[in-house]
Amino acid sequence: MSTPNTSGLLSTSDVSAIRVQESVAIAGFCLMLYDILTTLDVEINLVWPAPRSLVKVLFLCNRYVTPGLYIYVVYTMSGLMAAPSNQSHSCFEFFLTSLTLEGLCVNGIGAVLMLLRVYALYNRHRGILIVLSALLCLELLGSVIVMAYGVVAADYSMLFIEDIHACVSLHHLSWLWIVFLFMMLFDVVVFYLVVRKTLKYTRETNSSTRLISVLLFDSVGYFLVMIVAELLNIIAYTSFPSNQFLVGINIMWCLNTAMISRIYLNLRSAARPEDWSALTAFKTTGPESYATDDTGWTVYASEE
Repeated sequence: MSTPNTSGLLSTSDVSAIRVQESVAIAGFCLMLYDILTTLDVEINLVWPAPRSLVKVLFLCNRYVTPGLYIYVVYTMSGLMAAPSNQSHSCFEFFLTSLTLEGLCVNGIGAVLMLLRVYALYNRHRGILIVLSALLCLELLGSVIVMAYGVVAADYSMLFIEDIHACVSLHHLSWLWIVFLFMMLFDVVVFYLVVRKTLKYTRETNSSTRLISVLLFDSVGYFLVMIVAELLNIIAYTSFPSNQFLVGINIMWCLNTAMISRIYLNLRSAARPEDWSALTAFKTTGPESYATDDTGWTVYASEE
């Protein structure tokens, strides 16, 4: 089967824009690697000895599996790969795989960890679990379906460009910005619930000042970074030219992965040893007490 001649298909500005996307992807990978190296001692001391749990497994997946999958993206975008025999099909597989994996990692693993954090904060309140689970399903399914449909719809415009040895989509899927609305909705609800609960117990209990500070700082920091990243991606998808609108998607993936890890480790570090003991249960009995379960999330007394 002959392959189309793509030499000279891209303009100089197109090539420059693609190189920028490659640089951003590599910078994002370096960010994740830096985060792992600088917090490895905390992970070894506080996470590895903890009993096996769902959150621990999700944390380790977010910590190592996600960067591992990202290597595939960086390698494909770096221009190191040899020209595939079926170039169009190979590029279709790359875009479908990378965008779907991104949806599963950012809107799946990261969002589930945030859901479990809020669930623990509200002492396993069933209503909170139902609401957040519904929002998570909307975010996850919406993001994966929209991204996958977008890739299938643009299949005809995906080419392997010989000049840069990388896959390129020549079609501007501006309507894909819809996926960021699902993310923003979930992030806003999680942020509100965490801040509401934390401020309430700041006033009513004698909880650790450092722990409360970590909860508020991490919640505000995560919310601001992700909302700004989502807004910038909406602007990029709707306003940037076709050779630039994907520039921010990979760095958002990396930021989400690194910040989720930091939130988990910061809570582990801030909680007092007697409180995050693996023997401590989710629910507490005293009306003004708190504890952390074996996942490291802070757990307050039951809602009245």
